[in-house]
Amino acid sequence: MSPELERVITALQDGERWLITGHTHIDGDCLGSMLAVAWLLTKMGKEAFCVVPDELPSCLAFLPGADRLVRYDQWREPFDRAVIVDCEPERTGPVYDLIKDKTIVNIDHHQSNIDGPGIRWVVPSAAAAGELVFRIIDQLDLEPDEACATCLYTALMSDTGGFRFSNTSADTLAIASRLVELGASPAGIAQALYEERPFPYLLLLGHVLSSISLDPSGRVAWSVLPGELIESYSLHPSDLDGFVHYLRMIKGVEIAILFQSTLDGEVKVSLRSREMVNVADLAAQLGGGGHPRAAGCTLAGSLDQVVPKVTALALGSL
Repeated sequence: MSPELERVITALQDGERWLITGHTHIDGDCLGSMLAVAWLLTKMGKEAFCVVPDELPSCLAFLPGADRLVRYDQWREPFDRAVIVDCEPERTGPVYDLIKDKTIVNIDHHQSNIDGPGIRWVVPSAAAAGELVFRIIDQLDLEPDEACATCLYTALMSDTGGFRFSNTSADTLAIASRLVELGASPAGIAQALYEERPFPYLLLLGHVLSSISLDPSGRVAWSVLPGELIESYSLHPSDLDGFVHYLRMIKGVEIAILFQSTLDGEVKVSLRSREMVNVADLAAQLGGGGHPRAAGCTLAGSLDQVVPKVTALALGSL
């Protein structure tokens, strides 16, 4: 057991009332890991509460325990300590104001999470935060029940793109196999994550595909989603995260970029690469972060200002 993992386990054993949270625009790895931590703490005889910074995407509502989530602005209960999964503390948005003066346990796998408060266990080689939560549960000789296994399998499937991305390792697949033995349904979870989209999702996807731009070399592809269009379809921001993968499907493309403007004068930039470029490094130059093959950032400005800046940086990395 690493010293970092040992400190995390000791901290979890010491605290009594825990607030568990993750990043804004919550995704399957973040929520699945949060709910699994809540299960773990409850098994340890602790009180655990999952508090989220914004609305839950509809595709994650199937997860056991999702109906007990509390929005940050409705949270009133006292707590002793906090667990942050799948991000650095600052990415928890408004929840950070609730937890910044508490002891924090931070469990993450993003290479950009290089420093921060509290007791930290950050393993960039892990495919998902859920992989790390499973290791904690296993280290404590606990066996996930079907509900916990479902949450953890969802975490793994979500952050590996259905076990298609390069972060999928033998350890990832071994953990997934164990979770299936414990009751997780691969087909059911895949259907919930990828095959049950609201009709507006497909309409927006049509806009993304019809507005693809390709640089002359054919190695960088990008598309834009104006904030007004996103707003008109009333979709959760996390519902749009998979759009960028369609751009990376183009043969010969190394870097895919999706630009989503907001009504607040910002642009969310999602970056994906095939095998050569570390897009986490690109995102870091823009104030963001992530993984070598999947990263992002949010920039102030309009699409007309942000798109040329980011595409030039991408082309310069080739």
